[in-house]
Amino acid sequence: MSTVINRTQYPRSTGGLLEMTVNFRAIAAFFLGCLTPIPFQSIGIVYIGEVALLAVATSVAFTKMARESFWSPTATRFLVLLALMLTGYVTSDLIRHTPAEDYVRGWSKVVFIMTDFVAIYYLVRRNSSAIPSFLIGYGVSRYVVWVTVYAPILGEGFKDQWKFGAAIPLTLAILCVLAMTKLRVRLVGYAMIALGALHVFLDYRSLGGMCFVLGAIFLATRRTTSGRIVDKRVLSVSAVGCAGVLAYVYLVSQEGHAERRDASNAWRLGTSIALMKGIMRSPLIGSGSWSSDPQMEAWRDEAMESRGVNRNAAGRNDRFTGHSEILQAWYEGGILAVFFFLYYGFRLASTFIMLLRRRVDKLSGIFLFWLLNMTWAFFLSPLNGLVRVEIAFALAIICHLRAEQQEAKASRRTDGAYPARPLLRVAGAAGIRR
Repeated sequence: MSTVINRTQYPRSTGGLLEMTVNFRAIAAFFLGCLTPIPFQSIGIVYIGEVALLAVATSVAFTKMARESFWSPTATRFLVLLALMLTGYVTSDLIRHTPAEDYVRGWSKVVFIMTDFVAIYYLVRRNSSAIPSFLIGYGVSRYVVWVTVYAPILGEGFKDQWKFGAAIPLTLAILCVLAMTKLRVRLVGYAMIALGALHVFLDYRSLGGMCFVLGAIFLATRRTTSGRIVDKRVLSVSAVGCAGVLAYVYLVSQEGHAERRDASNAWRLGTSIALMKGIMRSPLIGSGSWSSDPQMEAWRDEAMESRGVNRNAAGRNDRFTGHSEILQAWYEGGILAVFFFLYYGFRLASTFIMLLRRRVDKLSGIFLFWLLNMTWAFFLSPLNGLVRVEIAFALAIICHLRAEQQEAKASRRTDGAYPARPLLRVAGAAGIRR
């Protein structure tokens, strides 16, 4: 006997904002996004939005925790692995006798990722309109906080004004506007290439590269009877073309940014080498939250100097901080902390590949950009600050898209198993017209 699936649970492909309803969770997502980047000093830097998301997560825990239908298998795995990661941090800190002010910050980092995820999962579950709503609020507020809080402290001489200021908010704004309009997809592709070139010229190389990848994907789309899809053969051509343009822009911009880029490359390499040496020294038990080990600093400085870069000339401080989410988690929390990131990394890759096979719609740009951004952070960004919320948002997007994919598969299976079809086939074989 076939099971009837409610096909309204998830669309086969998420539509743009104009096709989505404005509802309470979408409005709440916008205001929570606005609150998220606003910092205050408590146990380290905490964000007002995270406190609000904690309240939402607490409410969800009390009202939804016992409802198995609310939690997708992917969401459950993420929460279990985050709990395992927290266990790794607690175990490592107790064994290493980490100071209280450090282990409270380390443990709260993992707890906030969990509560941020639960709250955002609730907001976007079966509710596509909440996705751009949250990002619009987040992008606008992030830029306002930069202008009013951080820029005055760092001063006009700070060299990374664009990178830490307008770059991410502008990119998010453009992607969210595209989700609310009916611009041609290939026009969007050209717009992303132009934006990528701007980022590279202003020395935000990673973000520029992501925009070029998006441009190559959008230029490779074609229309079919079932909607617009990514043509794999055209993608190989557009990728080569975009790579050539990116290389040219990079070389042209190198004259004004070569010294800073060399220092940045040396810093990232040095911290990664130091983290790997620290992990090999103790692969099972971590070194503890916010570990301050002079040996780690020495390994980092040695690696930087081997590339002809002095740490002080690079403008970095003395305290060792990681610059890779997975390596930092392993170094601080031990082997138990790394399992979450292994599964998270696998889901980032598999979901990105799934998006390349999925029908292209107005939210595809947001999905692709966020997964690319989080993939870069997975390998080459520190596990601190707003990254907690950004990881949680990526987890919610992954769950959203996985549920959409599972719903589409269930619908196809139900179509194939519909009880009347075998009878129709028998009738056809007997020469009876349908």
